[in-house]
Amino acid sequence: MSPPLLVYAFGVFVVTWVLAHAHLVPKPISGIPYNTLARYMPWGDLITLGIHNWLTGGVFDWFSLQCLKHRSPLIQVFIPSFSTTHPTVVLAELREIEDIVTRRAVEVDRADTMHIWFGIVAPRATIGMKSEDRSFKEQRRLWNVVLSPRFLEDVAVERFGEVAVKLADLWKKKSNIVQEELAFQVQDDMRIATLDGIWKMNVGSELGLLNAKLERLEQPKAVRKSGNGKAVFSNTVMPEFYSILGTLLMVLDWVMQGISPRMYTWFFNTTGILARAAKRKDEVLKRCIAISRERVHQNSGSEPIDTTCALGEVMRKDFSLNSKASEAASNGASGDDALTDELLELLITGHETTASSISWALKFLTDHPEVQSRLRTSLYAAFPNSTLPTAKDIYTTPLSYLDAVIAETLRLSLTGPISFRQTLVQCDILGHTVPAGTPLVLVTAGPSYDSPDMPFVPEYLRSKTSQATYLRKHTQTYPIAPATDSLHAFNPARWIREDGTFAPDAVHMLPFSAGPRGCFGKKIALLEMRIMLAVLMMRFEFPRLRKGLSGYGAVDGLTRRPTCCYVQPKTIGTRA
Repeated sequence: MSPPLLVYAFGVFVVTWVLAHAHLVPKPISGIPYNTLARYMPWGDLITLGIHNWLTGGVFDWFSLQCLKHRSPLIQVFIPSFSTTHPTVVLAELREIEDIVTRRAVEVDRADTMHIWFGIVAPRATIGMKSEDRSFKEQRRLWNVVLSPRFLEDVAVERFGEVAVKLADLWKKKSNIVQEELAFQVQDDMRIATLDGIWKMNVGSELGLLNAKLERLEQPKAVRKSGNGKAVFSNTVMPEFYSILGTLLMVLDWVMQGISPRMYTWFFNTTGILARAAKRKDEVLKRCIAISRERVHQNSGSEPIDTTCALGEVMRKDFSLNSKASEAASNGASGDDALTDELLELLITGHETTASSISWALKFLTDHPEVQSRLRTSLYAAFPNSTLPTAKDIYTTPLSYLDAVIAETLRLSLTGPISFRQTLVQCDILGHTVPAGTPLVLVTAGPSYDSPDMPFVPEYLRSKTSQATYLRKHTQTYPIAPATDSLHAFNPARWIREDGTFAPDAVHMLPFSAGPRGCFGKKIALLEMRIMLAVLMMRFEFPRLRKGLSGYGAVDGLTRRPTCCYVQPKTIGTRA
């Protein structure tokens, strides 16, 4: 290349660099630490985050590591996919996070990023809406019925109980096929079980995923290969909706973790991948909606009306709020589009997070036989006259040690350690002025929380509401475990009081966030974990596996999932 061309090419490069930097990287907020080099890169911190994800499979812990790097619970990063007009502020301090999400709703709300991400698959779902949006309030008013004690006990419990027993039957068949001598992966089984359960709870019909798995085991060549102490079972032909949902989840993962959400959205729209999946999804879910709506209209003079699923409950409540049947089929919160998107949101978030958490629980219990034995003994003591208690009994009986196991799993698994918010007005966070419209990443768990290098936060830097709350309680709200007990250890006993009851505040953590925009499905997730773990622990023993089958690697997507989760279930004989 001749010198003039080299000069020209260099000039184009410089101009491109300057323009990209000017449009993609905003000015930093004064006083809040940041990576100096990233400030001058067109893609800001995105390259560093991408390299970390490629090397480790993680995304969530990167934000906490940046706080550790700067030795500050409050930092800022430059990620164009989050915002090109504001730096993203990262907060990793539990007390301040809890204050923000519970007491400062007029200052901070759900981030625009959430609507961009989930909007590609479910634009009318409440997960991406602002709290003051009329649509958000209307839809939540309808769907809050699924959190009522009656619905949880009469509908949700029964649905997840059926699924738990069916999952146990599946694992018993697998164990019989390999004569209990080989271990097998269970993440896929766990995902389809939780999806089967959340589908039946929401829609009332059978999705049939576990049934398909059970039927495949009855066919020839159920095991595809075996060796090295493990078995791989042959693939199963699943019902169509499973592949539809898989495509939508793939699209969502790419949009959430890609360099540019808009670029990936354009790609999936242009190729037709998204359109084909969305069309079939709409056809399936709107058919379910039509069936429920018709049942409500046909039985409008009697009570109860179709209380066998969440959709029926929502339809019944909507019909009772509207004097005319036509209003129940309007374009508002009970219109087909809104119902379809809210259903899809619940299906996605309601199965993925719970499946990951139960998988982590099985890993911890398998590697800690003494904890597993104590849990099983506590279950036998709670149900002395039952081979396998009903799901309702599991839900209504005090089971302190099971609750402790669940809490300890949520503490260590870090299934969802970050949440996304955005400032609505200029506000103060730990003594720093943060402009309106600034994205916030609230990190509720990660390396910075375990490090002694993180500085103490002076009381005067905290918000007035945080200080007032602290003064009212006079003492630390959440006592930590004794100094002799490592917080890195899996020890459910830290959650048990001297009188044997469960202490939910033994360790300060926010696995479901908190406040009005905390996890909508928290009650359902805890209910599902309780039933699943109780059934599996009373049906099987899970012996400790060799090191190669019990690694603790993880990959981040919608949740933090274990890269491997092997079990070798040993069927427990019937008790006398």
